[in-house]
Amino acid sequence: MDGRRVADAAAEWALSKVGCAYSQAKRTERDFFDCSSLVARAYAAQGKRWFYGGSVPLSFQEVYDDDFELLWPEDYAGIGKAMGGWDVIERARERGDLQFLCTDSSTGRANKITHVTMVADRTTIVQARGKAYGVCTNSIDLYRGRVCAVSRYNPGCTLRTGM
Repeated sequence: MDGRRVADAAAEWALSKVGCAYSQAKRTERDFFDCSSLVARAYAAQGKRWFYGGSVPLSFQEVYDDDFELLWPEDYAGIGKAMGGWDVIERARERGDLQFLCTDSSTGRANKITHVTMVADRTTIVQARGKAYGVCTNSIDLYRGRVCAVSRYNPGCTLRTGM
């Protein structure tokens, strides 16, 4: 299956989980998800194997996966150095694209990533948002101003390490 079809199928899989419960403790169990397990399991269901962080990595690890093309910032060293707004969101509006976000300004993570969402269509994201919401859909610009990085599934991409 080519990259575009894998991304489309991953988005469809994630959308099929809308209404499921949010749980970090049960993130690998059937019908329970946290943000990173929703993304990881959606792509794994299409045969994708994760390079970093095991079979269900955390969001701050997923951003470095070799099968995803970094669309913003320019290189991996720039992740978390600035927060992107609408202009960055515009770069990643294809189904299956990922938004890596800083939703907790007190995080000690160097790359500032505390949350990840997947683009469901040009105007909508699907995410495991939290205990009060579970897996849900929201406007693609919900996290405008808090974007650390955006990426697209593209196994043939050239990595931009900045080194």
